[in-house]
Amino acid sequence: MFSCTCDSGYDIADIFNTTMRTARKEHRCCECGCTIERGQQYEYITALSVGHWSSHKTCLVCAKIASVMQSCGRVPGVLWDHVHEANCSGDALDGSDDFCICPTRRAR
Repeated sequence: MFSCTCDSGYDIADIFNTTMRTARKEHRCCECGCTIERGQQYEYITALSVGHWSSHKTCLVCAKIASVMQSCGRVPGVLWDHVHEANCSGDALDGSDDFCICPTRRAR
């Protein structure tokens, strides 16, 4: 079971808007780091948090996962940290995270 991002001490944005776009050039997903290829759909986020505007591009896989994992408030750029904390630590019988699906862990 996981706790929502709003229970995790992150600054939830005061203003948060998402739109779906089609990439006219390559972009990088702010969550998993994958390449969003030209012609692919992606989620474009604009947010105002702590008096600072920011924009982010998220692949469709991460956008879908974030809609579940961060249902009470999105915090761009921390999705996989949150997934890892909630689901992956100590999954293996020996207490390691050998079965973790998080992109940063798989890269090791």
